Amino acid sequence: MSKRGDPIKKIELADGKTVRYRFMIDVGKKPKIDKATGLPVIGGDGRPVMTRDQRTFTFDKLTDARAEWNRIKHERGQGTLVKPDRKTTVNELCDLWLATKADLKPSTVRSYVDALAPLRERHGHMPAQQLAEHHIEALKAAGLTGELRKIGPAGEPLARRTINLQLQTITSMFAWGVERKKVPLNPAAAVARVRPPIVDPDDLETPDVAALRGAWQLNDAVAFLRSVRESRYYVGFLLAALGPRRGEVLGLRWDRCDLTGERADRPWWPGAPKFPAGTPTIAITRNRVVVAGKEHVYSPKSRGGRRVLVLPPLVAQALKQAKKDQAAERLATGIGEQYNPLGYVVVDADGTAPRPQTWSERWDAAVKVAGLPRIPLHGARHCAASLLGDMGLPLAAVAAWLGQSQVSVTAGYTHAMAERIAQVSTALGDALSG
Repeated sequence: MSKRGDPIKKIELADGKTVRYRFMIDVGKKPKIDKATGLPVIGGDGRPVMTRDQRTFTFDKLTDARAEWNRIKHERGQGTLVKPDRKTTVNELCDLWLATKADLKPSTVRSYVDALAPLRERHGHMPAQQLAEHHIEALKAAGLTGELRKIGPAGEPLARRTINLQLQTITSMFAWGVERKKVPLNPAAAVARVRPPIVDPDDLETPDVAALRGAWQLNDAVAFLRSVRESRYYVGFLLAALGPRRGEVLGLRWDRCDLTGERADRPWWPGAPKFPAGTPTIAITRNRVVVAGKEHVYSPKSRGGRRVLVLPPLVAQALKQAKKDQAAERLATGIGEQYNPLGYVVVDADGTAPRPQTWSERWDAAVKVAGLPRIPLHGARHCAASLLGDMGLPLAAVAAWLGQSQVSVTAGYTHAMAERIAQVSTALGDALSG
């Protein structure tokens, strides 16, 4: 038997041989429930009446029971105690966390949903407080072996970035749960991210490895643009080669294109840089994406996403020609205002703006026809960044051109930034013109 006054009681089971160690302890307060209605009892102040929340714990060993008793008592005193909860599942914790992200861009929310999908599929019905580090390690291993792959060749490992995004999202969700005392620990906090493979620097110069990376040099970009010169999508491919994101190219409208430079000395918006009269520019102000089958248009990614680009002569001329071609197509189709009603620069022959995934597929097909090392559409942005870096242009100018988030230009520096943007435009235009 336990000592008198000891909160931990020794319990003998019916077989007379097996013993357990049990204690009851307050873990906080809970609303008092009306037995007749099953609803919380409301006091005179309009708030629920609170009562003691007592929990019973049973262990096989006295040492385990003693340790748990001391832990609960200590954390209760410190105000850090997380109440034991066997009801809130991993799925429910995911839903609670995602609800706090509802005001973010749909594409961002969708990336969180997709990143949590493998965890929910494997452990969604498990109590969230029971999820442990070994469960997350197993999930990571399943990504590395290709077991989690749903799209593409079966058994091929998931991309390092995909696995790390999953781990980061799970870590963030459980960190939120710890802060709100829904779970005591973050099971993903100590799980290491997937590191890039170690490559011998000497191998990076070999043609085979360069092709494996899908890296393009300047001559590749020039060859590609020459290959697609007669394509109706030439202007879209050309804009992509300048470095904007896919959604920014597809979201560009004619009302944001000043092809003659008539408004160059008038800012597109307060604080935007001004340029010498006659300087053709475009304003990147929209990002068009499709999330879960629904199209969304919003401001470009990051604080520095909205920006003005000076058009190299090669691009300005291509845009002028594309605008003439669209005017002719509008007449040929006979559908009038139904042809490209929103005025997008990149459209199909019937005036329909292509879906982002369709646009990526057209890029892939054009690269294949050109006989060049395959790179994804986003690789064109990387190529532009590499070219500008190789030219020795200031990092601030390159970042401003690409719309990187770390760029912040105050009003007093807009003139200097305008000069840098023009410098980047000239450098890229000369390079891509071959």
